[in-house]
Amino acid sequence: MGNRIVVEPGNPYDFTRDELDALRREIEATDGSLEVILDVREERGYGVTLHEVIRLVWEGTEDISTAGGAVSAFAIAVKLAKARWWKAKNEQPTQAPRPRSVTLYNARGNPVKAIVVDEPNGEAIQDDGNTRHPIRGLE
Repeated sequence: MGNRIVVEPGNPYDFTRDELDALRREIEATDGSLEVILDVREERGYGVTLHEVIRLVWEGTEDISTAGGAVSAFAIAVKLAKARWWKAKNEQPTQAPRPRSVTLYNARGNPVKAIVVDEPNGEAIQDDGNTRHPIRGLE
C-alpha cells in the first residue's frame, strides 16, 4: 500500500457526487503519488449533528506528521468547508449557516487535526476538544 487517504462525508446527502469528485481530483492534483478513495456510506442514525462533516483517514505508509499529502488534503477539505459556509451565509443572510467540521485521522483512527468553520466570520477554528482557536495558513 502506498500513500492513500480516504474521504468520508459524515452525511451522504450533504454533498453531491460531483462535489466529492472535484474534491478528490483537487487532492490528487497536489501529489501524484497520493491515492484518494471516496467512501460514501449510507446515512447512519438520524443525522442529529448540526455540523456538515468531512472525515479524512490517512492510510499511507508515511508517518502522518511528515506526509505532505495528508496535510495538503486537510487544507483542501478546509478550503471546501469554508467556501460552503460562505455560500450558505450569502444565500440566506438572515440565518446562521450550519457549522462545518473537517477532521484528519491517522491510520489507527485517532484524530490528528480537527477544525470547525462557524460563526461569527467563517474562520477555521482548531478544535482539540479542550480549546478552540483560529488557525491560519489553510486558505
